[in-house]
Amino acid sequence: MIIKSQMQHIEKLFNEASYEQMEEIAKMFNNARSAKSRSAAKSFQVGQRVSWMSNRSGPKTGVIKKINKKNILVNTENGQWQVPASLLKAA
Repeated sequence: MIIKSQMQHIEKLFNEASYEQMEEIAKMFNNARSAKSRSAAKSFQVGQRVSWMSNRSGPKTGVIKKINKKNILVNTENGQWQVPASLLKAA
């Protein structure tokens, strides 16, 4: 976890970066986020019961039907949901 002073330092570096450097930073950020998503997806199994918080309808629970690289297909009482693996928790 990054502490507040580190976040402030990162913000300062962003403000000082050129456009080309910002493009490189964006690539690094997107690669790191994708790696975290893939890693999160690998921690689940088909048939596992999971839960997550939906922005639209609150807490949800269901059973994993299919695992993709970043998103997981979850069966619930109200149908299927494509959920980012990083939002899921074992129920």
